Amino acid sequence: SLYIVNTVTSLSTDIRNLPSGLEYTLSIQPENILGKGIEKNVSVMLNETFPSGSPKLYPPVVLNSTSIRVKWDEVECTQRNGIITGYIIQYNIINDSNPKKVTTDAE
Repeated sequence: SLYIVNTVTSLSTDIRNLPSGLEYTLSIQPENILGKGIEKNVSVMLNETFPSGSPKLYPPVVLNSTSIRVKWDEVECTQRNGIITGYIIQYNIINDSNPKKVTTDAE
């Protein structure tokens, strides 16, 4: 998608509130009363931060007496803040104070 920030007369401007961890192409083009000049493009990658959202979790499905299937949807693109590399699934036995942890790679 192309977003036009605005037309400015200064030699700098700030583009704020962009999702982190994504690559952006920036374009600048001079203009005067006779028209527009040659456009110049540059790419920039914003640093990743931790995800600001969580995946949608579906109700677990009991497979048999010893197994449960857990399923979820991806974190919304604007809340990923980078590339999701995996998910950590934890489970507790009710009345047990030691949570168990399972790690999975992102698909």
